[in-house]
Amino acid sequence: MKTAISLPDELLAPADSLAKQMRVSRSELYATAVAEFVGSAGSKQGYGSS
Repeated sequence: MKTAISLPDELLAPADSLAKQMRVSRSELYATAVAEFVGSAGSKQGYGSS
């Protein structure tokens, strides 16, 4: 699913650099980050599949 988000420049630039270093797309980097965050936050609250 496509979605649009707004990020401050001070977060966007390092994220783009990390995606390039990891050889993944910006979308893949964000999807991975959100999945890890949701898993971590969910497990802290008793949810999630972690």
